[in-house]
Amino acid sequence: MKLLEWKPLELNFQEARNKERLSKIFLFFLILGGIYLVTATFYSEFRLLFLDDGSTSFFLKESSGRILLVSFLPFWFYFLIATFQFLLNFSFKLSMRLTMKSGILSCFFMVLGVIPFNYFVESTLEDKGYFFCNWYTAPSVIAPDVWLKNDELCLQDGSVITSDIYDWFEMHNQKGIEPTLNELEVFIQETRAEYNR
Repeated sequence: MKLLEWKPLELNFQEARNKERLSKIFLFFLILGGIYLVTATFYSEFRLLFLDDGSTSFFLKESSGRILLVSFLPFWFYFLIATFQFLLNFSFKLSMRLTMKSGILSCFFMVLGVIPFNYFVESTLEDKGYFFCNWYTAPSVIAPDVWLKNDELCLQDGSVITSDIYDWFEMHNQKGIEPTLNELEVFIQETRAEYNR
C-alpha cells in the first residue's frame, strides 16, 4: 500500500490552484497549529496522569479524553501533506484518500476507546490516592474531572464558584500546602459573599 505519491497535479485542479493559493497557505499553517496543539495537549495530560506520582499535588483537573486526540495525528499529517502537495503543484488525491481513511479510523478508535481508557485513568488515579469530586466537576462533557487527595475538601457549597476554587487549589498546589477544611469553608463563604455583593 502506498503512503505517498508525488505525481503532477491534474489539469482540472490547475486553475483552482492559482485562485486558492493564499487560502491553502493559510490552511497549511492552521493545520500545523492543530498538530502542535494536539501534541502539546497529549503531552501535558499524559505527564499529569502517568508521570506524576501524586505526591506533589493534592488537587488535579484531568481531561483524559484529550489524550486520545493523539489518534487524529495521522489524519492531520495526511491533510498537511495534501495541502503541501497542492501548493507545490503535485497531485493530492492519494493524500486526501488517506486523510479520509485515517480520520474514519481515528473516530472509531475514539468511540471504542474512550470508556475503557477513562476507566483505566480513574483506577490509576484512585491507586495514587485521589478521590473524584463531583461537586467541582462541571456537567459538561468537555469539562475536566476534579480529583482531590482529601475527600473532605469536596464541598457542595463550592459548586457555585468552581473556577475560584480551582485557582485557590492551584495556588496551594504550587506552594505544596494542602489547605484545611476550615480554610476552604472560609474561602467559600468570603467568595460567595463577594459575588452576592
